[in-house]
Amino acid sequence: MPLTAFVAYILQHHAAPTTLIICSTRESFLSDLSAAIRETPPTNPTADGSPSPPPLGTPTIHPLLVPTIHLISTSRSVALAFTPTLPHLRAYLATYTPPPRPTEPQPQFSKPGIRIRILAVLNPLALHRSTTDFSAQGLSRTFVAAVEAAERANMQLVVEETEARRDEEGDNEVHVRGGDDNSQGRDEERAGEEPSRDPWRQHVPFLNGSIRVSGGERLWAGRLVEVGKVVGKWCRFVGMDDDGIYQTKAGT
Repeated sequence: MPLTAFVAYILQHHAAPTTLIICSTRESFLSDLSAAIRETPPTNPTADGSPSPPPLGTPTIHPLLVPTIHLISTSRSVALAFTPTLPHLRAYLATYTPPPRPTEPQPQFSKPGIRIRILAVLNPLALHRSTTDFSAQGLSRTFVAAVEAAERANMQLVVEETEARRDEEGDNEVHVRGGDDNSQGRDEERAGEEPSRDPWRQHVPFLNGSIRVSGGERLWAGRLVEVGKVVGKWCRFVGMDDDGIYQTKAGT
């Protein structure tokens, strides 16, 4: 999902208090968001914050850049946390407590749909990729911490890996060592495929000890497992339709 679409979803469908954990520095996030806004076809926002095609002959601007009452009001109730490294992310999740509920009455808008308190995590896979924790074991540890944090706070956990971050990584080659002959052959063939644009369909080893990072090159040993199968033990994969409503993905 584009970064702008994810940000717009959080703003339009959350209830206060909501927290967005961004797995990068503030500067990197703002740079990514600015680039995504420039690449997104502009539209004019309606009164409730949703985009609509602009009239012919009128100047266009991205709805996230228009300071509407809806945008200003909803953005104030989203707390941001920046976790540029994997230890930062895990420490934040382990000690997470939700922001206090707002004391003043919240404005009511006509946007349809259920508003929920959200604990959102943006681009967690990007933090794992350059570490030895980019494995089923390491990912499980992180996602268990995220699920537990959302459960403690009685919030809905939402996780997203955006297209911009995936394109920047560009790891096209994986070296596989070890395992039995059949599994090694399958893993080498799979690792040599053209990388999928779906980050949840990339493959990782089962254990942290099965990966070594040397000179920017990753060396993997043993059999691999799809990231989506690891994350699917705790999360449900969904897609967003044109109305901004999430639907469960079939076959994931």
